[in-house]
Amino acid sequence: MRILVSNPSKQYTPFLIQALLKSGHEVWFATSYWYRSEHRILRWLAKWNQRLATELKKKQDKSIPEKIVLTNPWGTLYKFLGRFIIRDVERWSYYEDRIHDRWAKGLLEKFQPDMVIGYEKSCLDTFQFARQRGIKTILDLAQVHSGFIQQLRQQTSFFSSITGTERLFQTIHRLKQEEYGFSDQVVCLSNFAADTMVQQGFPKEKLHIANLGFDPKRFHPKVTYNKPDILQLIYVGIVTRRKGIHLLIELMQSIQTLPVHLTVVGPWGDATDILNAQSNYSNITYIPYLHHEVLAERLRQSDIFVLPSYLDSWAAVVLEAMACGLPVITTTQTGASEVVGNDAGFVLTAGDTEGLKNAVMHYFHHPEAIETHGRNAVAKVQGYHWSRYFQQVQRVVDSSCSN
Repeated sequence: MRILVSNPSKQYTPFLIQALLKSGHEVWFATSYWYRSEHRILRWLAKWNQRLATELKKKQDKSIPEKIVLTNPWGTLYKFLGRFIIRDVERWSYYEDRIHDRWAKGLLEKFQPDMVIGYEKSCLDTFQFARQRGIKTILDLAQVHSGFIQQLRQQTSFFSSITGTERLFQTIHRLKQEEYGFSDQVVCLSNFAADTMVQQGFPKEKLHIANLGFDPKRFHPKVTYNKPDILQLIYVGIVTRRKGIHLLIELMQSIQTLPVHLTVVGPWGDATDILNAQSNYSNITYIPYLHHEVLAERLRQSDIFVLPSYLDSWAAVVLEAMACGLPVITTTQTGASEVVGNDAGFVLTAGDTEGLKNAVMHYFHHPEAIETHGRNAVAKVQGYHWSRYFQQVQRVVDSSCSN
């Protein structure tokens, strides 16, 4: 089958493409920017600028043949210059998605695929044109139903400020609603994400679940558990209120006299101001970026993984932490919490500050629980390798073909 995969960014799409290639499909990947090995000038600059080298490394994936990657020159230009023109991140992202969608639509005429898999918020025009041409459409739902996000904006004060102005949000909300209508099938990352679709009235028979996996060669269990002199917590993800980082920082401020330390790993986000305000506290360390191999070792050196998120459709880093032997403290609004359960950590209600503190203090007062829950975590996560995701993706494609 001839399949066009469309995503202006990268995210987990390389694994989706690997799944399709392994199943023998002919695949093209349409994206805004991709760092190609023949870019001699960029290769040369990267040798002299470590920051640029790190950024470029994120814009390529050696598992994908470069010959199947299609890039939009206008999308590339906007990706590099748009940030300086439009300061509003949500608006900048919206325009990037629209530029990409209109370009990707034209690729259907050129390549005439049998199926197009589009990343949410960036495939409405593509799906409309595909429907006219009888091309199958599969929506890759990276988040949750937009109606659920609308509820969060109403229920949680800071959510409006991090999801755009009311006018922009409603524009995106309507766009997503239309995308749902032009989707033959929708792939969700978790039961949590699928449930939000059903709750908003989307047909359950059109939903499929494909859980992102982890690499067991990189993320393998720690060998020993020693009673820590200082309880080492670790958070991995963008520094945003959406992931509850502000709750963690507030917690660390309240227990700064105790031997508990928090390491935050991830790029700057809307909560960077809060993190900077706590920079004088010796119980918090901030690391903007770690490559996977280094991150895995850092996880094994830690005791507890904490992600008190208000919204994460999956959060593959939860699996990576569990694979390294860490108990996990997370929330019911994190998709991967379904793997954690009640015997490999704590699953809290989002925003439960008291529950978060109690969970951390449980491990502080009962350090033997770290090993018990950590070994349970390793056992529970073993069924979530990338091979499982590949199989789930293939079932979605097969289902779409039979309908």
